[in-house]
Amino acid sequence: MMLKMILGLLAIASISNSQELIINESMSKNTSAVFDEDGSSPDWIEIYNKHNDSLDMINYYLSDDRGQLNKWQFPNGILSPNEHLLVFASDKDRTLWPKGDWVPIINFGANWNYTPGSTNISTQWNTLDFDDTAWPIGSSSIGYGDGDDMTSIEPVISIFMRKTFQVDNINNIVHGLLHMDYDDGFVAYINGNEIIRENLGISGSEVLFDQHAETNVEAKIYQGLKPEKFLIDNVQDYLAQGENVLALQVHNASENLTDLTALPILSFFYTNPPLPNETTEIKIRINTDNYPSETSWTLEAISGEGYVIGAEVPGSMSIPNHNYEWSYNVPQGDYQFTIMDTWGDGICCEDGIPIEVYNNDFESDGGWSVWPTDINSSNWNQAQGEGHNDSYKSLELYGSTSTGYVAFWQEVGVVIGTSHYLEVFAKHNSDNPMLPGQSAYAKIEFWGWGFFGPYIISEQITNTIDNSSEQDTWHKLSASAVAPEGALNTHVVVVYNNPSGANNGSVFFDNVIYNTNVHSSDPTFYSPGNYSIFIDGSQIINGGSFTDIHIDTMNTLNLFTDLLDFQDPYLHTNFKISSNGETIYLSDQDFNIMDSLFVPNMDKNISYGYQNDGDGALVLFSDPTPEASNDASQGYYGYTSEPVFSDSGGFKENYFNLFLMSETEDATIYYTTDGSKPDINSNLYNNFISINNTLLTNGTQTPDDYGLSFNPTYNGIIIRAIAVAPNYIQSRVITHSYIFDEVNTTLPIISIAIAPNDLWGPNIGMHVAGNSFYPWYPYYGSNFWEDWEKEAHIEFFEPGGEIGFKQDLGMKIFGGWSRAEAQKSFSFFARSVYGKGEIDYKLFPDSDIDSYETFILRAHGQDNVMFRDGFHTSLASENGVGVQDYRPAVVYVNGEFWGIQNIREKVNEHYIETHYGIEPDNLDLLSTISSTPDPELVHGSTEDYIELKQFISNNDLSIQSNYEYAASQYDVDNLIEYHIAQIFVMNFDWPGNNNKLFKSKSADGKWRHIMFDSDFGFERWTDLVIGYIGSYESYNMLDHAYGDGNVFNNPTWATSIFTSFLDNPGFREQFINTYCDRINTTYSTENTTYLMDSLKTIIEPYVLDHINRYGPNIYDTYTPNNISQYNSAIQLMTNFASYRPDNARNEMVEIFDLDGTSNNISIYTNDIEMGYVRLNSLNINKQGWSGKYFSDVPITIKAIPKFGYEFSHWSGLSSLEDSVILYLDEPINIIANYIETTNPYQNLIAINEINYNSDDNFDSGDWIELYNYSDQSIDLSGWSFLDEDDSHVYAFNDSLTLEAGGYLVLCQDSTSFSNLYTEVNNFIGDLGFGFSGGGELLRLLDSSGVLIDVVEYDDSDPWPSEPDGNGATLELINPELDNSQAASWSSSISSHGTPGMINSTFSSLASQDNNLLPTVFELYQNYPNPFNPLTSIKYDLPKDEHTFIAVFDIMGRHVKTLVDNNQSAGYKTVKWDATNTFGKRVAAGMYIYQIKAGTFNASKKMILLK
Repeated sequence: MMLKMILGLLAIASISNSQELIINESMSKNTSAVFDEDGSSPDWIEIYNKHNDSLDMINYYLSDDRGQLNKWQFPNGILSPNEHLLVFASDKDRTLWPKGDWVPIINFGANWNYTPGSTNISTQWNTLDFDDTAWPIGSSSIGYGDGDDMTSIEPVISIFMRKTFQVDNINNIVHGLLHMDYDDGFVAYINGNEIIRENLGISGSEVLFDQHAETNVEAKIYQGLKPEKFLIDNVQDYLAQGENVLALQVHNASENLTDLTALPILSFFYTNPPLPNETTEIKIRINTDNYPSETSWTLEAISGEGYVIGAEVPGSMSIPNHNYEWSYNVPQGDYQFTIMDTWGDGICCEDGIPIEVYNNDFESDGGWSVWPTDINSSNWNQAQGEGHNDSYKSLELYGSTSTGYVAFWQEVGVVIGTSHYLEVFAKHNSDNPMLPGQSAYAKIEFWGWGFFGPYIISEQITNTIDNSSEQDTWHKLSASAVAPEGALNTHVVVVYNNPSGANNGSVFFDNVIYNTNVHSSDPTFYSPGNYSIFIDGSQIINGGSFTDIHIDTMNTLNLFTDLLDFQDPYLHTNFKISSNGETIYLSDQDFNIMDSLFVPNMDKNISYGYQNDGDGALVLFSDPTPEASNDASQGYYGYTSEPVFSDSGGFKENYFNLFLMSETEDATIYYTTDGSKPDINSNLYNNFISINNTLLTNGTQTPDDYGLSFNPTYNGIIIRAIAVAPNYIQSRVITHSYIFDEVNTTLPIISIAIAPNDLWGPNIGMHVAGNSFYPWYPYYGSNFWEDWEKEAHIEFFEPGGEIGFKQDLGMKIFGGWSRAEAQKSFSFFARSVYGKGEIDYKLFPDSDIDSYETFILRAHGQDNVMFRDGFHTSLASENGVGVQDYRPAVVYVNGEFWGIQNIREKVNEHYIETHYGIEPDNLDLLSTISSTPDPELVHGSTEDYIELKQFISNNDLSIQSNYEYAASQYDVDNLIEYHIAQIFVMNFDWPGNNNKLFKSKSADGKWRHIMFDSDFGFERWTDLVIGYIGSYESYNMLDHAYGDGNVFNNPTWATSIFTSFLDNPGFREQFINTYCDRINTTYSTENTTYLMDSLKTIIEPYVLDHINRYGPNIYDTYTPNNISQYNSAIQLMTNFASYRPDNARNEMVEIFDLDGTSNNISIYTNDIEMGYVRLNSLNINKQGWSGKYFSDVPITIKAIPKFGYEFSHWSGLSSLEDSVILYLDEPINIIANYIETTNPYQNLIAINEINYNSDDNFDSGDWIELYNYSDQSIDLSGWSFLDEDDSHVYAFNDSLTLEAGGYLVLCQDSTSFSNLYTEVNNFIGDLGFGFSGGGELLRLLDSSGVLIDVVEYDDSDPWPSEPDGNGATLELINPELDNSQAASWSSSISSHGTPGMINSTFSSLASQDNNLLPTVFELYQNYPNPFNPLTSIKYDLPKDEHTFIAVFDIMGRHVKTLVDNNQSAGYKTVKWDATNTFGKRVAAGMYIYQIKAGTFNASKKMILLK
């Protein structure tokens, strides 16, 4: 079908092929063919001028809409004959002509006026007229820490900077660009106007000098990265002719951070760039150390013939700690500066305090350890007669090992914060020289201590020698590094790298020297020096420590062009090209169509255009040519039809022959069996493919991560095929998996097809350690620690074998230290670059979410039962805690059984959007980490969280007003449930780790936690945690989350918020009772063991296969080695489930100083069908439920009647109220008694909208709208609607139901109504009567004739007048407002109202204007009075209160209770129909009605007539 469609499209030419301008080429799915100035890859259009003359493009337009040809206009610019112009169809709408060049105006190293932030800085500091002469001057970068600053300052929270610059011709400038290397946030201004802001509040807002950046951002340049780029839109608007000023304020994220960086570089894009000066000034400045005579230097030209500009020999600088300076005016060009030192230490120094390296000359035995473990005498030799200088012996390394290298290492001392220097000599001899690929080096490794033991904090590698190095000569290898905080020791390592595993080639090492880097044994004696190089006043080099010699090269015209990475700007339209295909129009100023091109549906990075520029056939290009001629690129007529398989894959019992075909004539099919994508070099298909055991076992070879021998088990084979035909683009890859295994009925199957080299290649394989990694857990430096993404094909089979989805996705290694395990977690990403940007499938059958951008296949990691985290989060989800959905699966990789892995959602902004409806632009998502009190930003901003945390830290939450503010910012229920979930399972890898929280940026947004990665819980680490806590049974986990100690992963900054909330008595009481609720239900031994057994049963068919796959692997220390060990781990969890509930109660007794007495409460109802009981947070829906609660903490019980019933009384309690607070001083049995209600529909359904007088031009007849605002469907059979005339009755049909939240329109004339409201279907009629235009009584009665709702509207003040013939309707602002009050109604905003849908004036009660809520309690006289048979009683509640209203006779005897429940604030009305409690009519006479609401108590008299 695709082939036929493309062939048809290729027959379509443009509207006119003889015009002067041509749409020459276009692409609608650009992913990597060409990038714009922002680094993105939008759709694009190429325009070609085939005219003989240059054309001014301002006379032309582009559009994707023939009805709007002037949609996007070209800017003023000249397109020369035969010139190509690239236009991105990005919807960015940029119209500045792209021809010209970038010129840096303020460069790296420029001199800035600067000052630390303070209250003394004028508000006009960023304007041109401000006098900054008192500010210090320094070269950029300015800051402290990281060693990346030209000008170092003392630590500050902010720095303010200014620099003036000249603009001679504003009209010559079309773009501005600010390169900024910063740490942590900044705002930039030109002439007082804000141009760029990053990580520092809302654009346009004032930034105080002590304001914190939103999160920690690390500078880039010192890490070998490029600075960030910020395009300055409409830069001409900010510039003035002549002098201008660029001003910046750069802020740190915290006073506690140890670095700040400010390096701005300002550039302009000129249409006619100014010519550079012919000469430039090079200035050299050297500040000598204590030993100046060591240093010499030369400056020489390296362009042309080359010549020496200047030089200083050793001894010429004789003054210690002195500034020497030389200046040279030289032609523009390339120059080289060389500085040398006779000590080999640069201006710093090596010859200091030695750190002993035992047997450093290898003259004796001992002192050194070896790696890897299989190293032996075939890999090293103590070579005699081969020593360096006076040494006789040396160390020779050679031969093949499992790691590809041989390493000798020794643990030595360390001095934190001090520079350390390593020196070792190495050589290779001519009798057995190193081979290509082999090399030798040494390195310094600084080691710290973590949870799992020692780990490498940082390392520094020396220079290397290889097979190209001079033979039979000793080479000095050296490196220096500063010991970081946390370093406990150093490893000195010498390495022979032999990645090919060759047996030939060797290297010798000798004379290892390791010193702290000072000349004198007294470190205070030495003062280091440095050197600087300036070009035209801008400091470009800030030098210091080096060994022997250091060389800097520079081009005076193109300073830092690689660093700045300029990219020319492009034109951008205000529309995009539909990937499904659409026509692009090119028109002139008179809107004549000059050319058009239909851009068809194509694969990614395929373009469509003319084979020859502006002429010939329209073809597809697999090698697009944006901004270049199409002539040289091969065009294709379409796509080859994809291969059709005779069998579409799945579970198979028997081997078979597989047949493939393509519909394209002369197509050739190629295929692979190893998971890689096929190409024309792959297997050639011929006749059939025999799917048999031979193919199955030879599909691919999976090496072990660390070179151990491993025999994989192949249960499947993956066939991937393409079809290729002459003059056609090759087909897309078709992939099918064939699994020879029993059909799984309990777990889904995921088959992954991926190029083996992307997993196992030593250089690019993301699953292996690679060529260079640390040989200690968790093997830092390994490939699997890289953030590499590879393309993979996923096939998802549901239990039973039915295919769920098949899709190309991006695949990464996921997780923390679990990366070091043999089974690793994978994350998958749907991206348009792979075909689709989402996975349109319900990964989790019980979820409402049916589309995902990403998901995780989580390995069991350090969990030895393979379902622990899913077990914990499943329990937590029962109580509304945010968790990742969980589903265990069986995974195959390239046909190999890969074991059990859990399908999980990835906790990111997309997860929050799908689960909570918070869009990414309105989201803050953070993570707390144990190493710092500052939260780690995941998405959005940290500002609100930091402010709230500071408020909580500085204010006592036991004061109710403080607590109420904190609770308005933090979801209290979530805070409680989340902590209960973590505390009960005893997850020790928390709260310092694995702790994410989020909120909406909206005014009512509250912080909420998400539970994830809880593998440490339920007695996982019996052996490990004993050193920290003693035992699970004795450790108080509540204190872990509440106390002020730091036992393990619970620093005070991670527990402080929860601890502060617990200071509030009400919160503490709620926490205790909720925890007891959960212990009685979710976390009861019965419930946890049941869920545990269920999850164990689901994965049970594959557990033994999984154990056999990973258990015996010494690099997988957490998978049980056999089924007996697995069952033992399950038994530990079972034991934990048994003792944990009592321990949890005891923890609360200890922490909250309770008396320890607990009693049971047993709950019943007289009829479970009539109602249930709410106990604290629990809804008790079964008879005889029993739970245990503390005797000194009050609990709350409330009777909840079901529809059609009402609460009568308690048995076992003396209270008459439906809600009771009590202390359990002893065990108690209670019964909630219910009775049938006389009016079950009251306050469930409302007259919601009224059209009583239509506009003459829109006469739909009269109608009303009913709204069911309850949570249940209401049967309207036998109901009736009346106006104030009792003879006007409309009877509802039988079997008529109004669903919960549903609307129903009652029409006077259904024909007139439907003709005008064509989209409304939920209406009935005809009523047979209309409503009065001057006001009327409208009534709704149920099938028993009981009045359900009544509205008496009017057309005069205070009722709105617009509905009286002016086109509007009368709308109830909120269904829960009293619809008898005029203030509850409004004229519709929508013309002619909103029948059958939400009202246009709807407003939530929470957002009502204050004038819609009363300010005082009030009881009004009933109306009408006297009355018969119905009257309304109105009352005002200024706040939420439990409200009681009853009618009494003149003797004070109770007649009927009208209201007895909790009610929200508002204007209220209750109706009395002159019946008593038993539904019988009462006698005429005087009655009293009384209200009690909180402390408010009032009564009035009313008269019932005969």
